[in-house]
Amino acid sequence: MVTSKIVKFDPKPPFQGVTSAFVTFEDEKWGFFEYGGDAQFKEGDEVEYTATEEKTKGGKKIFKLTMEKISQTEIPETDTPPRIELGKDKLIEFKMQLRRDVIRTIGVAASAGRIEPKEMADYYNEFYMATDASVDELCK
Repeated sequence: MVTSKIVKFDPKPPFQGVTSAFVTFEDEKWGFFEYGGDAQFKEGDEVEYTATEEKTKGGKKIFKLTMEKISQTEIPETDTPPRIELGKDKLIEFKMQLRRDVIRTIGVAASAGRIEPKEMADYYNEFYMATDASVDELCK
């Protein structure tokens, strides 16, 4: 068997009770695949396949395919962000470190002339509240 990715999976309407598709692979091989029910393959799937040369009733040369999907471990999708387990002391320490980082960043921005020194307190108040809220959200 040869391993390759499907770059084109072109299903055809059922004919005489057989569902089929023309399949093209990443290695530029192609062929005709017959299957029952819904297609279990799609473009982008990595498969192992064999191609057997056959002739149609009209005498045309075709390649009949047999395919097996290579199993891949899928990471389940979640809607919730990861949670961090911190004790109360570690949580306060983490927030203080973030506040020091905010002060350092604001100081660098002010010394580079990107913000006015009189705006530093406003930026600090805004950013430390945002970082605290983010930490609280992650640690719920």
